[in-house]
Amino acid sequence: MDAELSGLPDHPLDEGAMVRAIQRLPATRFGLGPPDTTFADWVAARAGPHSELRWFVEGCGHNGPPVNLGGTNDEWAYVTASFEEPTVRVLIQIRVGTCRKGPLGAPAVTRVSVFDKRPGHIHVERTTLGELPGILREIRR
Repeated sequence: MDAELSGLPDHPLDEGAMVRAIQRLPATRFGLGPPDTTFADWVAARAGPHSELRWFVEGCGHNGPPVNLGGTNDEWAYVTASFEEPTVRVLIQIRVGTCRKGPLGAPAVTRVSVFDKRPGHIHVERTTLGELPGILREIRR
């Protein structure tokens, strides 16, 4: 973590509140959709009716590898939206702050990964939120 963050007081991340805050953001915050669409609704529309959609916090050891938050150690915290169906799995990661300092700055998309599971096409592709709908259309046709 950056040395400049070490001077901030600890304010542990409320994971449930952070997930809800990201879900409620207007999709336009990330350059997507009409103004009245929440980010959660935008993601759900990409996921489709038969996908399993999950929202969770990563980086603080609860989901993903264990982390050491002892002493002055800290880690970036991410809200992740993930959905899966037979031909594709999508992971959208948004940095929201740190595990010890809580929310910091504006949420930022740090990763969009598409796992193409079609036979003969199996691969992982890093992309952007703006390109995601087109990639999903190609995989689903």
